[in-house]
Amino acid sequence: MTRLAGERPLFKTIVTMILAFVGTAALSQTNIVFATSDPSAPVTVIADELTYAPDLGEIWISGNIRVTQGKIVLTAETATIKTISPDTSEIGYIRLDGSVGLTNEESSASSSSGEYRVQDGIIELDGNVFLSRGVIEMSGASLLYDLEIGRSTLTGSASSPASNER
Repeated sequence: MTRLAGERPLFKTIVTMILAFVGTAALSQTNIVFATSDPSAPVTVIADELTYAPDLGEIWISGNIRVTQGKIVLTAETATIKTISPDTSEIGYIRLDGSVGLTNEESSASSSSGEYRVQDGIIELDGNVFLSRGVIEMSGASLLYDLEIGRSTLTGSASSPASNER
């Protein structure tokens, strides 16, 4: 076998790349670039059941929840929506619980719970976060995703192995 000067065998190169990736994934914080999304786009909420308390500016929703804004889709079993004030329908934040999912054109993530601070354009997922982007899969304790700049930060380690089921 003829090799150029300084050329490494393919197997050794692949092992080095795998070790570099594993070493990176073991860090307590990993930055990932997601697609950006327009945080000023309209928010659409679909669910099986909705209860509205106008005096509190709160909406409780459950069953097949799907929250869409631009390229972003959030799903959950239950959620609480808080308006900016009781006399407006403008959403301030959404608290999601139970099998929370986050998808956009390029990536998907799942967790136990999450919160979307609509005015800030920030989505935070907590509890056994599993993140997938193409062939890259990672897990952690929490994920902070800034819609405007498209950057997410995965921190900590999951308390139990992540599942590929969605």
